Amino acid sequence: MSKEKIRTLIERHVQRIERRLDEREALNNTISRIRIGYFLIAVFTAYASYEPIVKINGLLYLGVLSALIVIFFVLLDRHQKVEESLARFNILFSINKEHIARLELDWENIPYNEFNFDRGQHPFAKDLNLTGKGSLVHLLDTMIYPESRELLVSWLMKESPDKSTLLNRQKLVNELADLKGFRDMIRVTGHQTKKKINPKDWSTSKMLQWLSEPAKTGYELPLIGLSVLSVNNIVSAILLLAGFESQLFLMGGLTAYIILSKINGAKIEGLFDAAYEIERIVDRFKNILLRLQTFKLNNKPAVRSLMSPFHQKGEDPSSFLRKVQKMMGRASVQQNQILWPLVNVTVPWDMYYAWRLQALKVELHQKLSVWLNTFYELEALNALAHFKFLNPDYTFPAIDDSGSALFQAKKLGHPLIDP
Repeated sequence: MSKEKIRTLIERHVQRIERRLDEREALNNTISRIRIGYFLIAVFTAYASYEPIVKINGLLYLGVLSALIVIFFVLLDRHQKVEESLARFNILFSINKEHIARLELDWENIPYNEFNFDRGQHPFAKDLNLTGKGSLVHLLDTMIYPESRELLVSWLMKESPDKSTLLNRQKLVNELADLKGFRDMIRVTGHQTKKKINPKDWSTSKMLQWLSEPAKTGYELPLIGLSVLSVNNIVSAILLLAGFESQLFLMGGLTAYIILSKINGAKIEGLFDAAYEIERIVDRFKNILLRLQTFKLNNKPAVRSLMSPFHQKGEDPSSFLRKVQKMMGRASVQQNQILWPLVNVTVPWDMYYAWRLQALKVELHQKLSVWLNTFYELEALNALAHFKFLNPDYTFPAIDDSGSALFQAKKLGHPLIDP
């Protein structure tokens, strides 16, 4: 496929996206008007029908009111989905306009992302115009996360690259080159994810640093002791109610249980906060991880191998997300001021889940490090693959290291220098 055909293909895609945007915009406006109209009608109906319906049956009025509220929330949910779809198409539209700008070297319309690199200290970065505005990295950079950008720059700046690594990278780029839809999908999801990040949220490095902190220890013995006392107290309470035992046994067991809990109270401090932080960390990357897990990679063995961490049964992102959500639900008991003391005076709930949380934190650090590093590599490879897609007449170097020459090249070119 020639460069002109690719341009035509992208321009047609942009036109299709514009039509979808117009449809979504019209639908969004229609639902907005329906919501306002329905709200006014619902309020009037609730007010006007109160006396006549209540006279018949008060429960009937509650049913009518509930139905009005449910319908409103259904409309609200539908409206949110349309707005999310509209946002996705707007991002996709911008991405495809960028593709055309990259084809035409329209630097003003190619986003530039700052990153720290002193090219003056590098032997060839300045001569080959690898970094800075209007550079090769500027042209290649379709990446969302700075870690991916740093990885790509490190590849380009490598002074003595390993041949087998280069050949494997070529294979990956070749397989990814025709997956334009996949690349665009990852970028759309990434942009949506970044928009949800609060300025006060931890950076990725701070997040990983917190996860790598040594796990708290010393839970096992207090947990065993509290569990034994818990069983003793439950049995004593049952026997007391049945009239077979004095209340002294139960009071003694409860006293010992409370004292042991107080002694080890520091171990359960911040249980909910820690669980919340873990949930926030996972939620930040959830959509991207699930996209990578569910995308089918037929006839792409090299890419499938690269993305294997997302597809290991029982160890994939969706399985881990379910585990985190369950843990968050259990830890949230600490926020319920009525249920929390009742549960913890009966069984060592907080102690058990604080212990489990430490293990989950270690597991998350291991998994998230692998998932993120794989994703950063994929993003950097996608940047090269997209460049190949836009420039089908460019060829990969065939490396021949069998000769005696120190360096010899044929048909060598630079994308920013006319041949």
